[in-house]
Amino acid sequence: MAHLSFILIGIAWIVITRFLYLKNFELFLVSLIPINYDFFHLVPRIGVYDNYKESLLIVVLFYFIETCFIAKVVHREQKICERISEYDKIIYFFFAVIFYAFIVALMRGQDIISTIKAVKLYPLLLVYYIVSYNDINIDKFCKYFVILALLVASLTSIQYILINKISIFYFYADASSHLRYGSYRGIRIIEGSIIISIATIISSAYLLKSFSWRYLLSALALFAQLCLVAKTRVEIFGVLLTILIVSYLYFRGTISRMVTFTYILIFCITLSFQLGITQSYFIKHFSLVSGTISDFVGLSAQTSHGDLSIRKKCFDYYLSDIFSKNFLGRGLLSTIWSGSTEIYEMNVLHFYLADIGTMRTFVFFGLPGIALVLYALFCFVRKFFSHLVHDYPEIIAFFVYGITILPFTDIFFSTRNFFLFAIFLALLGKIDSNATY
Repeated sequence: MAHLSFILIGIAWIVITRFLYLKNFELFLVSLIPINYDFFHLVPRIGVYDNYKESLLIVVLFYFIETCFIAKVVHREQKICERISEYDKIIYFFFAVIFYAFIVALMRGQDIISTIKAVKLYPLLLVYYIVSYNDINIDKFCKYFVILALLVASLTSIQYILINKISIFYFYADASSHLRYGSYRGIRIIEGSIIISIATIISSAYLLKSFSWRYLLSALALFAQLCLVAKTRVEIFGVLLTILIVSYLYFRGTISRMVTFTYILIFCITLSFQLGITQSYFIKHFSLVSGTISDFVGLSAQTSHGDLSIRKKCFDYYLSDIFSKNFLGRGLLSTIWSGSTEIYEMNVLHFYLADIGTMRTFVFFGLPGIALVLYALFCFVRKFFSHLVHDYPEIIAFFVYGITILPFTDIFFSTRNFFLFAIFLALLGKIDSNATY
């Protein structure tokens, strides 16, 4: 019944957004992002788990068929480029690795139904072709993306301040990924923090090209949300490091500007630490947000989740697993399959693959996964030193950011984020091809 509901939601979304697809493709594309993140838990879940990606899958498959086949065969439109770019090769490589992991899972004894369930969402990568074969205004897309992030940041901030009074988001006892408690950071809401952090670096990148009060205020507001509400140390560090790297690449040869931006970043780093100290003191003595997670959703305070000590143990555990017996990868195993150890690792060992970034890709895909990551990084880093960083720093910044946080958060190949990665990869391909020809 839940699967049928997701299918109907997908069909409804196609009907509702059809006009947007035809008249405002950029807004249509941004409207798909909340579905990928389960509407940021602003709507109740259907069934036992959050899986609105099944609705998104219906939308992506429909427009992929229309864009890549009907337009080509029926209307004779030459939308499909004959030349295979290096970005196409990344997608082909990714699909090949997924197929490999599918076979490995079957060889390990997982039944065909469970294996299909484990891989069913990967066709969302086809959004890459939908973006590639449609005209898109990069600036317009980024503007809508930043607006989306500001909306999510506003809602999480209101929820944070009034957490004892109202409930904007649907927090479940097993959904500790977006509401957490830390002994020195207090309650923190990290719903949509990836979107917010990416929008922060996009806004900052636009400031490199020309000053804009709109993007300056957006960057400051979004960064403040990361420091005060989400308190995601990896993302805060990644944002600051990305701004520094992109600024250096953008202002190469202009020492005075680089010195200025370095001083600004040092100030931001100092301010972020000071905000954290001040907020901890304020929470402790004035109780702006009091209580623990268990007061709100019945969760115990797992203060070790995401900490550096537990992450180090997690890295050691999975590295040992890879080099001792799973160097070819575990394959795409369903968590409900009896042969999978992922539930045991999360519930007993408190090891979360989401906390160790690209290591998850190595665990599931083995050596082919390592080759995929290295090839993709090689392609991206080459572009950092091209003219693209000066023409489109907002797009290059996404890939710089992804690399800076890769050891802890994977925004390229993880199940949660590869849809967004495919969109930005297509955008990178478009700006590169436009510059080439």
